[in-house]
Amino acid sequence: MRAIQEEERASADPEELSRLQAESDRWQTLYEELQAKVEPFQDQLDAFEAEKNALLSQTTVAQGEMKRLADQYANLLGHQNQKQKIRHVQKLQQENVKLKQEVTKLREESTKHKRQTQKLQDKLNRQQGVRRFDPSKAFKHKENADPAADNSMMSTM
Repeated sequence: MRAIQEEERASADPEELSRLQAESDRWQTLYEELQAKVEPFQDQLDAFEAEKNALLSQTTVAQGEMKRLADQYANLLGHQNQKQKIRHVQKLQQENVKLKQEVTKLREESTKHKRQTQKLQDKLNRQQGVRRFDPSKAFKHKENADPAADNSMMSTM
């Protein structure tokens, strides 16, 4: 009986069946078009996914290392052995001094390189005929001249 009802339903709605088939075909076409648009970027998306996973794993490793060092540091500072505490603090102080010396050295190098760059730029400007701003000559124009000095020059002529 059930098979007969389904046959009647299928034969009774051929228009519905063709409409559903057309809609299915339309969705299939849209899916294929979308897939064709996304396909060129799929490799890039996969590379981004791999990079994201690598960065997440690095973050996890760094957090684990930080936690381990924090535990070790807390253990050393909370340790009952004074000699270990003193050695640890001395080691930190030496490391701090070393880093400060390195910063000073790098700043000196940076200043030296800036001076060299400025000298080379000045040399290049001289060779190209480009003049630098000279404040002593900045206001030596006619409109800024002393009128009394001009009158004395006129009277001598």
